[in-house]
Amino acid sequence: MLLAATKRKRALADLSAARFENSFVQSLPADPVVINVPRQVANACYTRVEPTPVAEPRLLAWSDAMGELLGLARPEPEAVQVLAGNRVLPGMQPYAARYGGHQFGHWAGQLGDGRAITLAEIIASDGSRQELQLKGAGKTPYSRTADGRAVLRSSLREFACSEAMFHLGVPTTRALSLVATGEAVIRDMFYDGHPAPEPGAIVCRVAPSFVRFGNFQILAANNELDALRALADYAIGHHYAGHTYASWYHEVCRRTALLMVDWMRLGFVHGVMNTDNMSILGVTIDYGPYGWLEGYDPMWTPNTTDAQTQRYTYGNQPGIAQWNLARLAEALLPIAEREPLEEGLNLYADTFNAGWREALISRSSSGDWRRCRLRAATNSCSRRSPRLSMTRRRHIRSSWPGCVAMSPGRASRTRAGRRACTGSTRSTSSAITSQCRPSRRSAPAMPRCSSG
Repeated sequence: MLLAATKRKRALADLSAARFENSFVQSLPADPVVINVPRQVANACYTRVEPTPVAEPRLLAWSDAMGELLGLARPEPEAVQVLAGNRVLPGMQPYAARYGGHQFGHWAGQLGDGRAITLAEIIASDGSRQELQLKGAGKTPYSRTADGRAVLRSSLREFACSEAMFHLGVPTTRALSLVATGEAVIRDMFYDGHPAPEPGAIVCRVAPSFVRFGNFQILAANNELDALRALADYAIGHHYAGHTYASWYHEVCRRTALLMVDWMRLGFVHGVMNTDNMSILGVTIDYGPYGWLEGYDPMWTPNTTDAQTQRYTYGNQPGIAQWNLARLAEALLPIAEREPLEEGLNLYADTFNAGWREALISRSSSGDWRRCRLRAATNSCSRRSPRLSMTRRRHIRSSWPGCVAMSPGRASRTRAGRRACTGSTRSTSSAITSQCRPSRRSAPAMPRCSSG
């Protein structure tokens, strides 16, 4: 066993010796303008841009587990320069992605990678394709009025939580490295009008893809249908092989539902579930003002900017995810039929409701969450999840304070179920926009989703 471990360790290579690929850049339309200034971009999925060098990069943290998956050894000083954005290796074609999104329920127009730059893709030891992305690597055309940097405080939080979520069995982006920049970044930590310098840092994030719902939204909103179709074909070809547009969307809905079950059973609160923070792979992405429940409070949010509206509270997360999926469905209407998209939203509701019931049952028995996810995925193949007996419902209610198990049909007929989200400013189909109805009651019952 020791010999096998030694061989595996010796097989790890320095980042500078790695072989890189750039399928996203080579497959999709690029921004023809190469000037790196904040501006509106059209008819493109990304803009080629290089990271902005920093003064004194210093490695603070390295994930041995992630490095081993990528076949990378702990970085030498030259490799740290790459992870800090001071050097671009041969074979890398860095870019910032273009996307839009609904932020706090309102269409925000063009957003994009304002401080994240994807360096390249690398084929991992398990054969998977993984993207390397530097967060806090400097300004891009999508930075708007921001400085493109990140502080150590938030970067450390993302590094630690993304790796923790992975080891908790939750689909997530990963973190490879954390590098101090040696430069100060001005931030208003408490949003009280007193900005102050903080240590800067760059985290290297890793995922098979960083494509979000918002990548499709911005193309549909600007009627860039050729690029929209190309992006959908890319996502299917590289991450959902063999799927049609409809079955691909169904799978995105199913994965997102299972992700919400994971968040809810762990008491995780993302804090900023805008459509541009929703992954097309159904993984947790963008660790900003996240938090964890200490006591059960369905109306709690760690995001101080959401304290009044309470849109992204713990209890609202499953409904918000469904609302976001409806916005994605609207973006796909130019290339897909409406009825299969609506069926995808029903599948989301069935998958979440089945998974949530299994999670509550497992909490008082085996606690085997991976088996719970498998059963939820299997049970959601039918249009309606099986109804629970009244005895089982009472058992579930008693096992999790404040939660009420409800069938999809009953949930859609409640007063909260009749209250539609008001966030969309680009509704394309009333049938699609009517699917998600998150409650904003002061003390909501069990998180639930309507299947129509």
